[in-house]
Amino acid sequence: MADLERSQNSENSELINRKESLFSKIGSYLSGRMEDSDYLADPTKRNFLRTAAVLGTTAFLGKSIAAERLSSPVQPIQSPNQVEAVQSEEVEHKPSIPLIIDTFDDGKFYDDVIAAQAAARGIDAQSILDKFGITPDTTYSEIKEIQPTTPDERVILLLSSLKTVYGTHGEDVSKVRELTAQFLGETDSQVEHASQNNPITFDSLEFDEVGNPILWLVSSIEDVDQVVRQSQAPVINMSFQIGKVGMKYKLFKQVLVNPDMKPPDKSSRSVSDGPVTIIYRDAERNIISAEEYEKLLSLALEKEIVMTEVESERDLVPQDGYLKERAYQNLGNLADLASKYPDKIFVAAAGNPVNENPNDFPDLREAKEKLMQENRWPPNVFTVGYVVQYQDMLVPTQYGADFYVFHEDIDRIGKQTSASSYATPMVTEIVRRLQNQGITNPNDIRTALTQFSENINAPNGFYARGEQEQPFYMIDFSKVKNAFSPKNADEYGAI
Repeated sequence: MADLERSQNSENSELINRKESLFSKIGSYLSGRMEDSDYLADPTKRNFLRTAAVLGTTAFLGKSIAAERLSSPVQPIQSPNQVEAVQSEEVEHKPSIPLIIDTFDDGKFYDDVIAAQAAARGIDAQSILDKFGITPDTTYSEIKEIQPTTPDERVILLLSSLKTVYGTHGEDVSKVRELTAQFLGETDSQVEHASQNNPITFDSLEFDEVGNPILWLVSSIEDVDQVVRQSQAPVINMSFQIGKVGMKYKLFKQVLVNPDMKPPDKSSRSVSDGPVTIIYRDAERNIISAEEYEKLLSLALEKEIVMTEVESERDLVPQDGYLKERAYQNLGNLADLASKYPDKIFVAAAGNPVNENPNDFPDLREAKEKLMQENRWPPNVFTVGYVVQYQDMLVPTQYGADFYVFHEDIDRIGKQTSASSYATPMVTEIVRRLQNQGITNPNDIRTALTQFSENINAPNGFYARGEQEQPFYMIDFSKVKNAFSPKNADEYGAI
């Protein structure tokens, strides 16, 4: 019995040392004691990101959260209950295998929608595809050059575009996770795939005010729940949103009929306590009547709908599920699902912007705050967005995500264009690696991810919407790579 107790104590001690070693290592990268000269991003830019993040917030707050984290190493986990739970998992040697829920059908879902829409609208979809020469090898850029003449043709082009762009979405998401694992030094990591085909259903198809077709889809929480229930995976990658989401094919736009016409002017004046006099003038400052003013103003503001002529103006525009009008319902679906599985970590995409206007960025903040007030927001949800560089600022393209990935990291590491769908599996891979080291408690995982990150929030930046102190944590993959690098094992212990 004594020998058994000594063996167990030895195993427990080794696990705790490994866990403390990892957290100590995380702290060492934040304090700048270790750098990775092989990091893919430009080192000068990486230094700029770190410096800009610290100085930007320090200038406003005196001492920012990011600055505190850069100077304070992470403390190892102290809770005996947490250590005991981790010990049991580590002794069993169960590797963390992530579950990626997505579409893995090579576009069959969109083929089915095309067939259903063709039947419902009484059209021959294949004849439209043949008319424009659309084949399985047609690229999205080639589709955007097509000039449709009827609403039916617009619908088929929308669906064909979606198939071309998103037909391999699941495979692409999975590949990003695999490339992230390779970047972090692991060449053989397992993953579980679950097709999200059944959970996604067609909702409706409509046209906006200028004639652009919009496809609405619904992802059922009940069906997603069934997929999760059937898996033993401790981390779930969800590069989609549960609820109603849409996609618009932007073909038409409104333009001024008289773009060179200057609008008339209206001003008012009063003398002492006398009545207010309204003065109307045309573009040449000549005084005109109220009727003439209204006529000229109507001509100056008159618009017409035209088809976009420039191929670059045509695009698939997400009708994101986390825009304010849909954020509470859809985010609530995610929260309710994750609450049923407290032993799993849900890493979920935080949405994509509709356009470059910050008012049209996905915004999780109010919805999340309301869910927290209702005690519906669980600790095992990690929402992920991405950051772009705008002039000398780092701009999150979603508000309220837990963590962000720099857009150049998505390109350099994941070999994909910027989207929260591809930022998400990069974070999923980090979570998997942490779980493999015995860090399984959601709060501890959040602490580790936070320590891997820089707080890039500049309180006066336009993307922060005023003087907000809410942090925007952007993961620094240089720190992540160093933390899991075998070359540092001698100094920091094996991970």
